[in-house]
Amino acid sequence: MKMLLVKIIILLFIGVSILPFISSSSPNDMYEDEVAVIMYHHLSDTAKSNVTITPDLFKKQLEYLASKHYNFITLDQFKHYMAGGEVPDNAVLVTFDDGYQSFYDRAYPILKEMHIPAVNFIITRYLANPNGGNIPFMSREQLKEVLSHPEDQIEFECHSDSLHEQINGQPMLTSKQTIDGAVENNVEYANRVVSDTETCRSKLSQINGGPTSTYAYPFGGVDPIAADLVHKAGIEYGFTTVSEMATRDDDPLQIPRITGGNPSITPEELHRTIIRKVVNLNQQFGYIPFRESVGQVGGTMIQDKDGTINFYYNGNHWMTRKGSSTVMLGDKEYDLESPITLKRRHAQIQYDDLQRVMGIKMAFNPIAKTFSERLTPLKKEE
Repeated sequence: MKMLLVKIIILLFIGVSILPFISSSSPNDMYEDEVAVIMYHHLSDTAKSNVTITPDLFKKQLEYLASKHYNFITLDQFKHYMAGGEVPDNAVLVTFDDGYQSFYDRAYPILKEMHIPAVNFIITRYLANPNGGNIPFMSREQLKEVLSHPEDQIEFECHSDSLHEQINGQPMLTSKQTIDGAVENNVEYANRVVSDTETCRSKLSQINGGPTSTYAYPFGGVDPIAADLVHKAGIEYGFTTVSEMATRDDDPLQIPRITGGNPSITPEELHRTIIRKVVNLNQQFGYIPFRESVGQVGGTMIQDKDGTINFYYNGNHWMTRKGSSTVMLGDKEYDLESPITLKRRHAQIQYDDLQRVMGIKMAFNPIAKTFSERLTPLKKEE
């Protein structure tokens, strides 16, 4: 009897210990207070490209996410969240780029059937000539037809008017043009970007019946200068193609998105990708495992038997030693807040020290319990 009581106590202790871990990965408790913004382009049963998927795959992705208890939100809900409001757990915002006719013919019926809201970022120069590109685009009449059903919660926003092109392989939005042998100066470049953005907003506002303040950068190309220019033209929210989760702490003009529109992405893989991208930007750490942490952000760390530590990332090579309070990068010496220490013969480094020395922002995934480099910049201090 006494032995049975001991076994029961041990089992209860194990149950209490592992229950939080099990519940933290359950379908109803994957993430909160962040949004997976999913990006699509073109749907087709016959066309092949790395941004084209079949309507069947698109529907299966959405059905799988719904089965995993994701909550699909509107663009207005997303804006409310970014401005400080709440958002449902496991929130997903569905976005499309370009304004292809396949959205009207193939995606919209699926979204309507499943009661899933979405936003499509339109290249407005094709509104007057829907057949002017390699792929047919939606017409003004088709946009108006969709908007005549507000219960479907489909919205149309800016993807530039005439800047969805590249110059020497670089997006026109972030590149200066050469006209008659002369390269644009800063004022000419700024005027071009602002004017194009205002044109895009004006054309869509006439169709939407209200102001347009959201923009997806052509080819995902953006820099601080371009972001500032579209903001001056009336844009409040800008979407990139950086594959990360969107959080309220992010710069609203550089909102990341996770692609779903590649034919290799199965419904299960899309779900796994979202889970791999979940972050907690506010969690604080002290000492963390040196080798594993550098490896998780994409670098390499080597610890020699004599205590010398070399670590490499993004073409840089740092050197330090166990017990040292400095790190060398070439001839430059960095002071550490806390010395390198050992735990079970494995080097440990302070979380903040590693970020500062490597010059990156790190993020923690509370589901996978791993670190990654955070590429999306934080919002600027008021």
